[in-house]
Amino acid sequence: MTLSLMFEIAMLMSSVCGILVAIWLLWRAKKQGDLRALAGFAIMMAIWCFGHVALFQGFEDLGIHIILANPLMPTFFLHFAIVFVNSGAAKEAMLDRLHKALPWFYATSSAVVLHSWWIGAGDVVSTFDTRSFFVFTDAGTGNLAYTVLVGILAHGVLLFGWYRHSGNKKRSILAMFGVGAWGLLLATSFVFPSFGISWFPYPMLLLPSYLLLLVYGVVRYQILSVNAFANRALLWLAMMLVILCLIAVISVVSGRLGLQALADVPSWQLWLYSLLLLVTTAVIYQPLNRLISRLIYPGAMLNEQVLENWSSRLKEAQDWPLLSR
Repeated sequence: MTLSLMFEIAMLMSSVCGILVAIWLLWRAKKQGDLRALAGFAIMMAIWCFGHVALFQGFEDLGIHIILANPLMPTFFLHFAIVFVNSGAAKEAMLDRLHKALPWFYATSSAVVLHSWWIGAGDVVSTFDTRSFFVFTDAGTGNLAYTVLVGILAHGVLLFGWYRHSGNKKRSILAMFGVGAWGLLLATSFVFPSFGISWFPYPMLLLPSYLLLLVYGVVRYQILSVNAFANRALLWLAMMLVILCLIAVISVVSGRLGLQALADVPSWQLWLYSLLLLVTTAVIYQPLNRLISRLIYPGAMLNEQVLENWSSRLKEAQDWPLLSR
């Protein structure tokens, strides 16, 4: 598997994760403006990552235009930061004014994008395994600088919120700063080719993790069910890592043990086969568990309602005769 193919897969995964996360946030947002703004950020990130996929598939004009829309990403994040912070103890007239100015931020960002399209602020270079990669032209410096400035303003709002808030919201903001540092580390490699640095953007291969960690840092104290999901996700991730380690060991040892046919199988095929088995196990586990329970305990079902009834009956008993009934 070439580096360019790995990069394309990472960008495609980021797009899929962005769309799925946005749908989930909009479903759970209800009347929460901060989650709707965060969903907008997730959608913009998904679109931006898809621009890189379009470049790799030969749609250079489409990819360049999509990637040059990147000022809208920090604008959505600024929207989220203002709504998220401007509540409770941190509610300030300054943040109210920023909130009222949000339409102007969106209008300015859109104008920067349109201007970037007009002046040709982006281009592609054939590098990294001869695949097309986006670079800013000299005229695109303004686009990049504006994007960075809006991102700094958004994190400045979060910093103010961290200073004023306490409890879970303060911890969420701290988690967002940690994830923001991770995102900055990943995104910095994206501009290397624009500055003439011929180095493959390895950190961007981990970009799918940024959005997931950011959303988790925001909602972990608001939507408790997400913690149970994160617990299961980490369990499956750990199992996949164990499988990868086992496959690596098998690939090395099988040839020495005379299993040459197994040694000749590509590692990615072994990993894909193991992953399919893992997914199949996850899908059939609950139905099989219920079937086996009914076979072993026919006619009996222990659930929360039964336990609640038992607890109520036990509380009603005031003496031993009542308890024995």
